[in-house]
Amino acid sequence: MSQLRPQERDLQALLDHVDPQKEIQNATAAQLDRMLRNEPALDALVPFTDSWFEDTGETRGLIQGSRSVRTVEKRIWAFLEGRQDIWARRFLQTAIILKSAKKERMSKALAAAAFALMHKHPLQGIPLMEDIVMTTLDAGGAPL
Repeated sequence: MSQLRPQERDLQALLDHVDPQKEIQNATAAQLDRMLRNEPALDALVPFTDSWFEDTGETRGLIQGSRSVRTVEKRIWAFLEGRQDIWARRFLQTAIILKSAKKERMSKALAAAAFALMHKHPLQGIPLMEDIVMTTLDAGGAPL
């Protein structure tokens, strides 16, 4: 037991694990968009997404240092641009757990969001990222 170590996997290896048939990776832009906007899956993910937000000294500074809701929201979006890999990893790790629990629809929505992040899809086109922005603003005390 003392020799057990977690496997280190890059984002592509995690994606391949959750999408072995490459259904997400070979999807057309329209198919990927439908996966990203799958309302029943997104609704089922609310227990997870309600606790996903950024709370760092930097985000607190962005929220407290902004005079308007529009400005602070814009700054949080820009902050998240540099954190795409972190969120892609979180989405993929959660997708793998959900897939093992036979929650395919939720797993696929998360894997699709991770794939979009990995391929620099505009963040505003990923509903899960919008949820993270709104939760971050709310947790930071931004006036919504």
